[in-house]
Amino acid sequence: MEQLSEIADRLGMTVPFMIGAAIAIAVALWFAWSFLKGGQSKTAGGEKSKAARKSKARTPAASVSRSESPATVVGARDKEQTEKALAKLVQAEKFGEAAPLALALGKKDVAAGLFERAGKYGEAADLLEQIRQFEPAAKLHMRAGAYAKAATLYERLGRFEEAAECYAKDEDYRAAAELYVKKREFPKAAEQYAKVSAKIVKELTTGDISDKRRKFLQKVGADAGKVFEHVGNLSEAADLYRAAGDVEQSAKLAKKMGRTGDGADVLIKAGRVDEAIALLREAGEVERADRLQAKQLENDGQYDEAGELYAKLGEWTSAAELFSMVGQPGRAAELMEKAGSFADAGNYYLKAKNGQRAAACFERAKLYDKAAILYQKFNKDDKALDMFARALADRDVHTSNLDSFYNYGVLLQNAGDTAAATAIYDKIVRFDKEFRDVAKRLRALQPEAEAVNQVAQKTESAGKKRRYVMLDELGRGGMGVVYKAMDRTLDRVVAFKVLPADVRGNKTLVDNFFREAKSAAALNHPNIVTVFDAGEEDDVYYIAMEYIEGRTLKQIVKESGPFPVQHWLLVFGQVCRALDYAHNQKIVHRDIKPSNLMWLERDKVVKITDFGLAKVMQEVSNFQTVIGGTPHYMSPEQILGGEVDRRADLYSLGASMYELATGSVPYPTGDAGYHHIHSPVPDVLQVRPDFPTGLALILKKCMDKEPSGRYRTANDVLAALQEARPQS
Repeated sequence: MEQLSEIADRLGMTVPFMIGAAIAIAVALWFAWSFLKGGQSKTAGGEKSKAARKSKARTPAASVSRSESPATVVGARDKEQTEKALAKLVQAEKFGEAAPLALALGKKDVAAGLFERAGKYGEAADLLEQIRQFEPAAKLHMRAGAYAKAATLYERLGRFEEAAECYAKDEDYRAAAELYVKKREFPKAAEQYAKVSAKIVKELTTGDISDKRRKFLQKVGADAGKVFEHVGNLSEAADLYRAAGDVEQSAKLAKKMGRTGDGADVLIKAGRVDEAIALLREAGEVERADRLQAKQLENDGQYDEAGELYAKLGEWTSAAELFSMVGQPGRAAELMEKAGSFADAGNYYLKAKNGQRAAACFERAKLYDKAAILYQKFNKDDKALDMFARALADRDVHTSNLDSFYNYGVLLQNAGDTAAATAIYDKIVRFDKEFRDVAKRLRALQPEAEAVNQVAQKTESAGKKRRYVMLDELGRGGMGVVYKAMDRTLDRVVAFKVLPADVRGNKTLVDNFFREAKSAAALNHPNIVTVFDAGEEDDVYYIAMEYIEGRTLKQIVKESGPFPVQHWLLVFGQVCRALDYAHNQKIVHRDIKPSNLMWLERDKVVKITDFGLAKVMQEVSNFQTVIGGTPHYMSPEQILGGEVDRRADLYSLGASMYELATGSVPYPTGDAGYHHIHSPVPDVLQVRPDFPTGLALILKKCMDKEPSGRYRTANDVLAALQEARPQS
């Protein structure tokens, strides 16, 4: 190098410039030689010239640029030309093109270096690997992103930590973890296993995998579990052991962590229930151990022992069922009584032939009819009477309760309560006059009509006989007082409505009243209460109507809440049919509301009351149907004193059915009259989201503020109901 410097100084050049000039001169001489040689090869026919051109086209540089095989190039030209072409490409820093020439010359190490300089690290690494230079090859594989290849080489060199790092970069966390284990670097191994443990557990517990895959994952899970256990991550280890099916280790770790329940679950799943019970008892979880043992005994058919354990645990129902199975109904009854299941306890006591205890249990279960029969059997008549009174209050006679009504009547008769006994026998005869000896018993008692006459005689004025005698007051309201009365002329019970005193002094109102009553009496429909008579007696105006033993829909919704949809539809449909019939007779009710709709439970029939009264009473009350001081069901045109037609009834019907659907009137707060005129129609779905949408829309249309926006007739409402009726 010092000699080159001296020569350069003499020529007045720098060393790099001098070297470059020398190379340029060499290249120029080479091209000149090639040109002269080509010129000497020319012939008259031009064949050598053509061959020369072909030869020139296959120079090493040109061949590499066309990506021809280096071996072909060397085979076609001598080594010296290839080396010169290589030097030229290197000089031009075309390393990627130069590398194949070096490879053609058999210089794999040089080719690898050129590939590296060209940024082709993968090709360079492959060549270095071929010449067994594994470490630099591994580094180049890493630069190429081929971490798996790099890891394999590092592992081959015994450099497990570097190999593990490469596997981790390649996301082969299991392989990385296994190498860290070889190096006994357990924290690092655990770090790698943590990246796949959740996936292993999930695939083993929920995946549909082949047996081969399952075995592989179980092994990996077990290996990972050991690593986690080694580094103190017991929870992760236990989960992996459990997923891998290593019952022993999983249970052992659960116990170690104080998670006895988890350990017991693993043992139970593996069918090792006795071990699970022992584990729980050892951990002091006696209650759970007892429950598990009780279940095991039950499964084994040892019902007595299982029952005692369930009883000890306070699981009275389970214990009672088992004692019943082994023929110990008395013990079962005691346990059901402790559980508060008095109806079941009563039935078990009956099986145990302990009727008095059974009666007491039925009474506590409010099964008064059953209790009454038993008390009667044991001659406890006072208790039996009390039970029958509770059981049969407000109930109609039916096949299912005929015996109860009869026994009640007998007890009343024996107790000397003739009137009450007569009323009970009368109910039975109306339902089934052939039932037992009830007709004979009824004849033996004083007839109701005669008793009524006796009451009437005490209240009649001299020389005047009353046709109607009041038996009982049924209710009071804005339209007067309603009594249960006896029509002595026709010998029948009627509902007797006495109108308020406001009617008496107004002749026009009286005339209207009799006219409306006459129209109402002409109505004959199964869903309309029949009007028998209207008149005046002792300056009192009255209407005598069909007497119905039932409750109003207002009472029902108040006591039981919103109606089920099918019951609601049944009521709606029947009222629509009744209104359509009345409207076709040119009669508008004007006061449709739940308290004017009676429900006959036995027949599943609704009846409209007070036809003929509404118009008169509106005139008396200045167009106000009063309920708590507010018109809760009246149409806007009624409140404003406008013209009223059948569509007003449809509005009131919509408001009534809204209450039956939701349990509340449409406008429960504020001035109801104002809301009916101005406020938007309330949406049933806001109160009862499960209500059928189609039915809710029908109510909205019924309650449109404008009569023209409502249905035209009640029959149109009925058609809409049938179309929107839910399929169920």
